[in-house]
Amino acid sequence: VTLNGVHYTTDGTGLVPQGDAATVTVENCMLDTKGYCLGTNAGTSDNYRVKITLSNSTFNASPAEGAAGTAMYLNVPGTLEMDTCEVNGYMHGMFIRGGTATIKNSTITNTMDDDLLANYFKDKVWGTGNTVNLAALTLGDKSKSNDSSSYRYPTNVTLENTTVKMEGTAKDSFPAIYLYQMNDAERQVTLN
Repeated sequence: VTLNGVHYTTDGTGLVPQGDAATVTVENCMLDTKGYCLGTNAGTSDNYRVKITLSNSTFNASPAEGAAGTAMYLNVPGTLEMDTCEVNGYMHGMFIRGGTATIKNSTITNTMDDDLLANYFKDKVWGTGNTVNLAALTLGDKSKSNDSSSYRYPTNVTLENTTVKMEGTAKDSFPAIYLYQMNDAERQVTLN
């Protein structure tokens, strides 16, 4: 799927690359979504090896009640290449639970006006979807340590000339970047 020069608005999720080695390219676009702007599905290994290329685009997650609040997430062994993009979330700007992401010349912002969830995930294991620690950029995995099947792959993220920031009245209650690494080599997290 390729989007070029599109303003895409939806009450659902904008793009969900599924299927072995699915490819999504977004150029010169704006996505405004109540669900995720872009999200992968880790339900089966058949959805692995996705290739996502984003350039010169803006991704806005809705702040409305009941909205996902996360602009995009990658939670499978795949690749995401992003250049000259703006990502705006209200729970997470981006959540990368697995795979390889290279983000250049971009801005990732998460706006928090409520600190109710500031310590909610402190001592909790992560759930599915975006029920994880809140930040502008959340990386890695925090599943049950004895879980032998979930998210057993590394997370590798490179940021280049990119701004990651928290905004809003509760911005000081949340980190710009939250990284969690499990204690096994399969779930190693690397941030460059």
